[in-house]
Amino acid sequence: RGVASGGLAAWLRANPPTEVTHVRQSAWSCAHGVGRWQTDCGCSTGGPATANQAWRAPLRGALDALRDHAARVFELRGGAVLVDPWAARDDYVRVLLDPAVQEDFLDRHLRPGADPVLALTLLESQREALAMYTSCGWFFWDLAGIETLQVLRHAAHCMERLSQVGDEPPAGAFLRLLDAAVSNDPAQGSGAAVWKRHVASAAPDPAQIAAAALVLQVEGRALAAVAPAWDVLESPVVAIAASPAGPSGVDGILAVRDRRTGAVHRWRAAVVAVPGALVAGRLRAEASEPWAPPQGWAAVDALADLPGEPLDLRPLPGERPVAVRRRWELLVAAAREPAAVEPLAGALGELVGQEGWALPVALPTDLAQELVFEALRRGSRRQALVTLAERLRLALPGAPPRPGA
Repeated sequence: RGVASGGLAAWLRANPPTEVTHVRQSAWSCAHGVGRWQTDCGCSTGGPATANQAWRAPLRGALDALRDHAARVFELRGGAVLVDPWAARDDYVRVLLDPAVQEDFLDRHLRPGADPVLALTLLESQREALAMYTSCGWFFWDLAGIETLQVLRHAAHCMERLSQVGDEPPAGAFLRLLDAAVSNDPAQGSGAAVWKRHVASAAPDPAQIAAAALVLQVEGRALAAVAPAWDVLESPVVAIAASPAGPSGVDGILAVRDRRTGAVHRWRAAVVAVPGALVAGRLRAEASEPWAPPQGWAAVDALADLPGEPLDLRPLPGERPVAVRRRWELLVAAAREPAAVEPLAGALGELVGQEGWALPVALPTDLAQELVFEALRRGSRRQALVTLAERLRLALPGAPPRPGA
């Protein structure tokens, strides 16, 4: 009784400061000021006694260079669409905490007649620029730790957002600075190697999001399961997702929307699927001529003659391995159907040939062997299988040797 309760913030409101005192940089978890976040000061968590953190300085140097570039772009481009770009940047946290206030936020900060997609994309570039300084990226013992990989992924997303507003992000300079950082694990190598192995493939572009939307719809799953920041606005796959048996082809408009910026990406998509698994597909310009797929497995061969880009069917970050394995089990089962062998081998050869596909995650060795040897036994299209098997041999321990070797 007679004792008032309350937190520090309440006390400060009642007793505002009357003078300014300068204190040195300090942190509760580092005896060297804030050395833990920029130098090899000796403070770290985990790892062997022989590990060092000399990678911290090059990592910070690379991020600082990207931060400064992103700030210049934000000031230059943001001033044309936002009343006060930096005030909008600081207030943007309200939208992150509650997307329902986005319209009110734009009413406050957007210049009359300005493009809201451009404004939100610039703000997203700044969000990523802040997130790439998350403390845990330096806190632990190695450059290739999951915490440091996460801050590097924020850097990748920052550069992606800059590209979306027409800027050319300093990727080359960034990687040159980062390459001076070296992991304590010789198998991981330099910063550039870590980036290529763990980061470059972890920032899916809109086309890969679109491909994932088609794959997941055929499997009866929603895109939100693995890409919650995206919506499917329109898709041709709805017409074949419930196909009772055999391969089906379909062609139509595919549209996906980035929830954070409102950007909508549209294509004409051609897809061939078996029940529960997408076999192959193409993305073309929205104005392309419609495609009338033939019946059965001939649709796969016909699809290969269409213009456009093959679907990027790499699993998205966050996809569960069991779901990816099930996808391949269905394709292996389809390959046993005599009429499917030749066209399916061609489609899979193209799929596996896609640059940077994470084969050790996507395709278990036993299924790879079964698919290749079963198709070879049936005498299917040899060159496609050579490509398929060679990729597998290079990427998977114990995978089948090159056919005919």
